[in-house]
Amino acid sequence: MCVAFLFIKARGDTSRAPAVVLCVNRDEAFGRPTLPSHWWEDAPDVFAGRDLEAMGTWCGVSRTGRVAVLTNYTEPTEEGADATGRSRPSRGALAADFLKGPTKAPPDVSAEAVSANAPFPWTPSAYAAKVAGERDAYAGFNLIVGDCVTGEFAYVGNRGDAAGDGSPVRLDVKKGDRCSYENVRAECAYGGACGVSNAALGAPWPKVVAGAARLADAVAAYARDSNPGRSDEGHASLSAFAETALRRVLQNDGTWRPAREDFGEDDADAADDRRDVLATRASAFVAPGDAPRRRGAYGTRCSTVVAVSADKKTAVVVERTLAWSAEGGGSSALGSGVWSAPKATAFAVAER
Repeated sequence: MCVAFLFIKARGDTSRAPAVVLCVNRDEAFGRPTLPSHWWEDAPDVFAGRDLEAMGTWCGVSRTGRVAVLTNYTEPTEEGADATGRSRPSRGALAADFLKGPTKAPPDVSAEAVSANAPFPWTPSAYAAKVAGERDAYAGFNLIVGDCVTGEFAYVGNRGDAAGDGSPVRLDVKKGDRCSYENVRAECAYGGACGVSNAALGAPWPKVVAGAARLADAVAAYARDSNPGRSDEGHASLSAFAETALRRVLQNDGTWRPAREDFGEDDADAADDRRDVLATRASAFVAPGDAPRRRGAYGTRCSTVVAVSADKKTAVVVERTLAWSAEGGGSSALGSGVWSAPKATAFAVAER
């Protein structure tokens, strides 16, 4: 499932607000093998969680200031094979490949010139254009990629086109400034916050609208309360802000919530069932049993906040992860969970 909220500071904003804030709840089967956010051995500049089944990620950041977040689009055939039985590529690779790539495209290459077979030396918009050319190969997804140094962010998805024609959408431009997405308030994060869950960007799910408002309020409070007499608030203050966002925006207070109902079995209507329920609930946190008729123990199992300082020199990742213990073995057992204390990782954004 998953939900993500994004804040992008407006150009010219001289407040102490962070340059970028990304808040993500990953909702997944508790038994699916996963590593929490860490520096990858095969890509040392990438700090991200890792799905050990497909080796991709749902959310991450790089030392160069690149960020990526992926959510799935709820539909009857979510992964594995398409309607013809052909194997689908992993959606998690879309986020991972962007994080591992160089920081910018050659100056003489436009986004429109990117071919489906090109490597990944692209800006966020150009990379999103590349993904758009391959969009039909994947199960339903929403992908946001960004560069925290340049401030460029782009969205691309393959269900319920936000732009109307399958083209990427810039999220860092103000309304009326060549933003193909300007007619829906939630679609543009420039100078504010937006969110996306398991429908296309801009779908007014209560959890998305409420979470984006909470993020905007949290950023405003941080900017208002920060000490203007200091040249930089430092990573300790930024970490404290991120931990607050973990609790207030993502609604993860570290409390294990036992299932309130039995887990049912999937059937042909399961995806519609889950979509109807999750589309109407305002909580960003999915407790066990809140996604009915989902096979196995399932819910929010990781909450991550990425915050980049106002001067774009420091990034902080604060994360809380779930340790799962299944009763009787197997991921379908109800079992029980224990949430970790928030873990903060701070690093300098590499100079270009």
